[in-house]
Amino acid sequence: MEKQRNNTPLVSIVAPVYNIELYLPAFIQGVLKQTYDNWELLLIDDGSEDRSGVICDEYAQADCRIRVFHKPNGGVSSARNVGLKNMKGDWVMIPDPDDELPNNAIETYLEFATDDIDLVSAFYTFYRNGELMTPARKCREGRYTVSEFVALMGIVPQPRNVDRRCVNKLFRASIIKDNNIFFQEDIYYREDILYIYQFLSRCTRFVKCITQSLYTYFMRSSGAAISLQESYSPKSAGKFIAMGRCYGLLEQMNAESVVKKRMRVEMVKAYNAIVDLIKTEPRWGEDFYMFNRSAREYFSLREILRINAGRLVRKIKSKENTSKSR
Repeated sequence: MEKQRNNTPLVSIVAPVYNIELYLPAFIQGVLKQTYDNWELLLIDDGSEDRSGVICDEYAQADCRIRVFHKPNGGVSSARNVGLKNMKGDWVMIPDPDDELPNNAIETYLEFATDDIDLVSAFYTFYRNGELMTPARKCREGRYTVSEFVALMGIVPQPRNVDRRCVNKLFRASIIKDNNIFFQEDIYYREDILYIYQFLSRCTRFVKCITQSLYTYFMRSSGAAISLQESYSPKSAGKFIAMGRCYGLLEQMNAESVVKKRMRVEMVKAYNAIVDLIKTEPRWGEDFYMFNRSAREYFSLREILRINAGRLVRKIKSKENTSKSR
């Protein structure tokens, strides 16, 4: 494994691993079958309780391009950060190892990773519980400024090749290294969105958007994001806090007002979703108070009162409509 081999860049693949023994071999095999071979795979075992860590070690023993890091469980962001801090590549991919890469993924990404590009964003194939989902619309292929790409990411419904996931993108590694851009480990939900904005806020070149599918994403009926939506815990507040921090980055990047307005709407939706979870708890009053204390960093007291007044009005109207229908 070499940093530059015959002028071919080294691509780092940073993959956080936690209890995915059923899917991990297929992911690693997909990396081993890549048509481009100057890569390194960093597998970060985040305290797995199944055979995931053993599987990582077995593959590392068989191929020197694979490096394994074992750590106590700390969440996907902390695991990814271990990889980012130890990567040696010129470019970096941040996939989830319960998904898969087509054999030509790295080679195709690099075709578009020219000197004037900091980020390549690709289309991806999407399976929900084993069912191939109808292809979403694509944004046209092209080279975009950061501000143009940020505006595209706000389109609803979101084209898959300009969405706010990390897994379908190739990042210029020097941007990360020179600016110490790491995942924020106090965020357990929507950490990808926040990281994308962190990265874009430091880009000085263009973003390349392509229409080829270079990633296969599997949504299964389990996972951290789903479990966080089922019941409230202090970690749930990260959904709102992440959006608040994204809004701050948009202001820092002087994003268009319409883009910031969309993010503000997302913040309100996230706030309401978290309050809905809190209200299902037996002793919700204290959690509600503590959450609103943290929300004050991103919303004024007047905004919080207005949002909750709106919630109350909707609740009253809902009760009225229910009583009328009886």
